[in-house]
Amino acid sequence: MHVESLCTDMHNDLKWSMPQTFVSFRWLSIYDAAQDLLRLLAALTIFYFPFLGAMNSSQFLHIVVSVYKACNVGNTARDLIQNLQKTLAMKTLTKAGKEQKERITKKLFDQRLEP
Repeated sequence: MHVESLCTDMHNDLKWSMPQTFVSFRWLSIYDAAQDLLRLLAALTIFYFPFLGAMNSSQFLHIVVSVYKACNVGNTARDLIQNLQKTLAMKTLTKAGKEQKERITKKLFDQRLEP
């Protein structure tokens, strides 16, 4: 259920649509979705980091730094990413959008299983 709800929230967030379910309840569909999610985990971590807020950002900065190191992101690219993150952080969200971002960031950062 954790993977399914994360995939549903991300699908709704990125596609701006509100389908009831994105992932079928069959375990093979969940497996495929989880594989795609793992493949995109680094990019999703970087994308959703600005939605954490200032207090949580400092707590989870080490995750972003580990993604930068694992992907060999250079200083120029980091600067560009940080500029984009500043723009995202200033984005005005609806109540539903805020709740969705909170659910996604909770799963990507608070409940993250890797160190």
